[in-house]
Amino acid sequence: VAAVFMALCVALPYEYAKKAPTNLLCEPGTSDISDWSGSGSFTLQQPAFNRLSLGAIKPRGWLLDQLVLQANSLSGYLSSSSFPGADHVNTSLWSGGDGHMAGGTDQWLPYWTNGNVPLVSLVQSADATSRLSPTLDLVSICNNMMEYVLHHTNKTNGWIGPFTNEPGDNNGHGLWDPLNMLRSLIMHAEYHPELEKEIATAVVAHLTEESRLLKTDPVIKWAQTRWPTFVEMCQYVFDVYVPKYGTDTTVMPLGQQGTIQELYNASVLFAAKGMDWKSYYHRTGNIKFPLGPVSGWNTNDHGVNNAEGAMRWPSVAWRMSGSDADRSEMDYVLHMMDTYQGQVATLFCADEVFCGRAPHRGTETCAVVEAMASLELAFQTFGTASLMDRVERLAFNALPAALTADMWTHVYVQQANSVFAGNTKPQDGGVGLGDTGVGLGDTPSGEDMGANFYGVSHFPCCITNFPQGWPKFAMSTIMSNCTDNSIVVASLVSSEAILPSCTSGWGDNTKIVVDGKYPFGFIVKISVVPSATTNILIRIPSWANQATINGENVANGTLVRQAVPANVNTTINVDLNPTPKLEFGWGEMGQLAGSPVSYSKSPTPIPTANPSQDYMLQGSTIVGSRMKGCSDIRSGGPNQNTTLAINHPVVGQGHYIDSVSISIRYIAGYTPKPGQTAKASQIQLVLVNIDNNTDVVVVATSQPLGNYSFDNYQGYSPPVTIGAKNLNIPNSNNFLLQIRFINNERNIQVLINHTNGLDSFIEWTSNTGPGKPAAPPKYLSKPVNGVAVTYGPLVFALHPQEDTAVVKNYSMDTPTRPKAVDYQISTNESWNYALDTTSIVFSNSPSSGFNPSFPFDTNNFPFSISVKAKQVSTWTYWQGSKITGNLPPSPITCTAMDKCGEVTTLQLVPFGGTNIRMAVFPWLAPEE
Repeated sequence: VAAVFMALCVALPYEYAKKAPTNLLCEPGTSDISDWSGSGSFTLQQPAFNRLSLGAIKPRGWLLDQLVLQANSLSGYLSSSSFPGADHVNTSLWSGGDGHMAGGTDQWLPYWTNGNVPLVSLVQSADATSRLSPTLDLVSICNNMMEYVLHHTNKTNGWIGPFTNEPGDNNGHGLWDPLNMLRSLIMHAEYHPELEKEIATAVVAHLTEESRLLKTDPVIKWAQTRWPTFVEMCQYVFDVYVPKYGTDTTVMPLGQQGTIQELYNASVLFAAKGMDWKSYYHRTGNIKFPLGPVSGWNTNDHGVNNAEGAMRWPSVAWRMSGSDADRSEMDYVLHMMDTYQGQVATLFCADEVFCGRAPHRGTETCAVVEAMASLELAFQTFGTASLMDRVERLAFNALPAALTADMWTHVYVQQANSVFAGNTKPQDGGVGLGDTGVGLGDTPSGEDMGANFYGVSHFPCCITNFPQGWPKFAMSTIMSNCTDNSIVVASLVSSEAILPSCTSGWGDNTKIVVDGKYPFGFIVKISVVPSATTNILIRIPSWANQATINGENVANGTLVRQAVPANVNTTINVDLNPTPKLEFGWGEMGQLAGSPVSYSKSPTPIPTANPSQDYMLQGSTIVGSRMKGCSDIRSGGPNQNTTLAINHPVVGQGHYIDSVSISIRYIAGYTPKPGQTAKASQIQLVLVNIDNNTDVVVVATSQPLGNYSFDNYQGYSPPVTIGAKNLNIPNSNNFLLQIRFINNERNIQVLINHTNGLDSFIEWTSNTGPGKPAAPPKYLSKPVNGVAVTYGPLVFALHPQEDTAVVKNYSMDTPTRPKAVDYQISTNESWNYALDTTSIVFSNSPSSGFNPSFPFDTNNFPFSISVKAKQVSTWTYWQGSKITGNLPPSPITCTAMDKCGEVTTLQLVPFGGTNIRMAVFPWLAPEE
């Protein structure tokens, strides 16, 4: 990316090919910019479609109801409450508070305004202000916050916000945090055009100051990964403010050409200093996209950084370069996410960092709404219909499932399979493979164990960031394209738009109305009366392979063009005709075996020198070492037992194993205070049968390892050998060598020498034992090939009876908000079913209490799907916790190993109306 952008630096003329129309966003111009040599020019690419400005779109039906509900609940009341999270908003330095809750950053209020400014604007546009809480007056609160920010910019350099540059925490907030406030101000100007010039002046001044700082300052962590947001803001200036104010030196003191050159070159520089997303996703650089769960926290693999940074990168890069290669990167990013991190409702797994494909692993709510926003931008930029399919999968499933139906509490992470929302942990300390023995790398994270409860006391990023989800979606439902005189119906949810004039287009104040219950009904009517002949582009989702428009079959996964004559009241009838669908292949892809350690007449080394290839981690992590050129295995926390498996199968060809050993050097956890004792960690060496994931033998258990401490560091311990001889274990089956850490009250770090590893050896005798020798395995754990059930854009899930308890309220935090509490939600009902995929039956009958104005009601549903199933007794909770174990591989044959119950009929309901659910299942073999 950097190389491409650096070739595009600008110095000379920048001109719009067309005069910009009255509307802000209807028809951006095309910029011709010469390169440094002046030898040629290129074009800042026009997006396929243009977003309508706030005030043009009026949400209707259930979507408007959802926006009003959001404004009158947690989202709105964060601005005037004191429960956890709210205090980060209303004490913010951004709006005149003392900032005591900001934790050294200034990101929380910009997150909040990025969602609530468009929220109140949409409600006002829909003439629904009277439905807002009069005791809150959210409209005035948002207006006053924008006014305060606008009037408290740095008068010397134009910087917006309380901090200039880094706020002192070395996390890269300084260059990134203000960008969400720029977004907020820009949207505020769209609804309040009388403020546009003042806001344009402030936005240009801030971006110009960031441009100056970029020339000298480091770009790290959050700013480094989220640099595409800066480029997006600059492109908005090029599209909207330059045509209007380019000759007004009060707005652009550097003049039109000088401003364009400064911001364009800053975009190039930010990209060059920022994360190289291309080499990351193509795995050609030092930092590579992970092909499974990530064991340690870092900003590169962080889910929200990828949702905001990587998923915006192709859109802004293509507009800069016009390169087909940049255009194709959007598909490649999504391909990598689908393949290695895919989740059925949330797009990808990231309970902080990427966490693989296991459906009991979670995704952060921030990642959901940032992915939605990036996909909406990508659809606007590229015009690819399937991108909005992904937006709707998130909007109608993951987004509502991230909050209780009343929108007063939220989760930090949500899982496709979760029957307990609360704090849980393994009861055996975390030793072993899990109850099903499937997937050595699928250990739930701390967030999965303790941050999936519905409440208000989570870390404040998601509670302040989730509000952008519904408003940004509503803003993306109808778009325009003046170039070919088209109005774009991007989503068939109920809404209307008043479109401004378009050059040789549909005329002033053309109104389009989209009317229906989608996605809770699939017949939609579109009405429009343009004053000039107009095209309507209607997105037909990829799943709608039986869709019709006015009774005629149309292609799915496309934008279908309908010509509308001038001055004729035209109605277009769309019927999407969905049917239930089965999606196979969900869940873990299986763990490929490393190169086998095969029988030899002499002692044979087991490869352990490569941390990225030789180990499968379950609770333990690979961390930096105090020894140069080495890595360490961190055993987890005190009193947490973890496992590390060496992923090279032991293939003895029927010979008896005589001896197994490793030799380690370690440093132990913190030394106990004088007069106190703390039991040190121990290591077990275990051989495990790969076929059934059972222990063959505990080879050896070390003595407590506590003599060489991390805090009083004087070097790693001398080599400690752990192993045994004269084992006499028949090795016809294939084995795996596991290292189990029993941390007790102190943990340890074990040195990995990148030449010799752990000096691990195995030796066989010449004798052979019983049984036919097994061939080397392809997999250490098989692909699970789980199935999900969908209907249109909706994922369906088993919804067990919820038992809800308030575990903490905040009545002491005045003013009291009785619905702002922390819940624990559990169930006593069974959940471990395998589906008969031949028995799917859809019922269009809603439950008796279903209200279309409250579509994500936890207790009622618009329709359901029934399916026959059998319980699988071997599929249980993960290690005695309340987290569901990983799926057993399908198909399930109901043999003695996979004991099944009697046939029963399950009712599946829409995922978005559940707080706990099972959405990915094993499935029965056809004969079952």
